[in-house]
Amino acid sequence: MMKKLFLFFIAVSALITGCDRNPMSSFLYPDVSESVDWTQEWMLYDDTLKTRGSFDFPTFTDYWATRKAELNLEYKKNPHSGSKCMYINWDGSESHPYDPNNGSLQPLQNSYVGFSIPSASPQSGIYIPAGTYFKMKFYVKGKLAYGVVLEVKGPQSPTGYSYGEVYESAEGAEFSDWQEITIDISPAAMLPVGNLFSVALVNKRATLSSNGGTIYLDDIRYTK
Repeated sequence: MMKKLFLFFIAVSALITGCDRNPMSSFLYPDVSESVDWTQEWMLYDDTLKTRGSFDFPTFTDYWATRKAELNLEYKKNPHSGSKCMYINWDGSESHPYDPNNGSLQPLQNSYVGFSIPSASPQSGIYIPAGTYFKMKFYVKGKLAYGVVLEVKGPQSPTGYSYGEVYESAEGAEFSDWQEITIDISPAAMLPVGNLFSVALVNKRATLSSNGGTIYLDDIRYTK
């Protein structure tokens, strides 16, 4: 009996790991292979990243380099679902963009902070076939200070071109309870996707001081 059970589990394991059309991992982490049957909904984040990209996500400025506790992708208080959400806090202090060529600071252009979630291949991009996903949805909660907006982008090319709408909240918006936001995606055939999700808090009145804001994000996903 034990021998039969052992052989059964070996057969199941071989089926799961050897099936190219519907690998088990694609349900959580769609592969970069064109042969994958993409799921009806690709959850990018709920409690943790599900993108096959690096957890060492790139930030746009130097602000969080010394304030690591103010950007937390595994925040354990008051998630929309599950046990964790993203926590983003900015006190409005100046932030400086890095020079991508030598890593030095550039003069302040406009006060903002933000980060992006890379795909599994941020430099060359992954290929999501046409007609796979047409919307990105996420939940947001929190409050922005006077003059500050929340800006969110869906899939982008490795060069930063956005495939679809860019969401921008009203200045000083308050999301007193979890609110679902939908962004339309308009992909052409075989787009290379470098970043899957980008978010920024932007002071639209950069000549005036700002108190930034606090934002929580959860259940980020692509849908049909």
